[in-house]
Amino acid sequence: MTTQPHSDVPSGLFGRYRLMIAIVAPILALVLFSAWVVEEKMDAYRDSADLLVTAQIARVSQALTRELESERVLSARVVDSGDLQTRYELEVQRLNTDERLKALWAALRIPGLAEKLPDTTFLITIDQLETLRDAIDLDATSSAASTGYSRAIAGLTGLATAMAPRDLSRVISAYMDPVSYTHLRAHETIGRI
Repeated sequence: MTTQPHSDVPSGLFGRYRLMIAIVAPILALVLFSAWVVEEKMDAYRDSADLLVTAQIARVSQALTRELESERVLSARVVDSGDLQTRYELEVQRLNTDERLKALWAALRIPGLAEKLPDTTFLITIDQLETLRDAIDLDATSSAASTGYSRAIAGLTGLATAMAPRDLSRVISAYMDPVSYTHLRAHETIGRI
């Protein structure tokens, strides 16, 4: 006489590994979920690192902008008055500007930054600054000196704004040029009324 297989004993491949599947499936799901969460956190970290670099470049650009503005004012005074004391102050200011310009170009050499940078051809170089200074020293008008410095300052502001993500570009613009930003906000407010 043959006996029927007992119904409590699992049959087939699925039946034999039911306990192992019940344990491995949730563990596998947990591992996949963890990998997904870690990848999201790594993306957030990379974004934060990019923002840090942008903030550093903006800070160095803003420092150079301040020095260029001071040099512009002193250059206009020297052109207009020819005072020796102002000329001495201008030479000291030029040294400060040179230090800030070197700091900016050093910051722009941060590894991995070159591919994230917009076009840097609009940034002033040491050679271009020397050419501007030579023109001022030879015989330039104060408006010509102001125009040259204004272009350099606009390039620095453009660099910081172009590097920033869209939502931060206005904040950086406001930091770099508070007078223009205040004017822009007032114009936008008037436009909404």
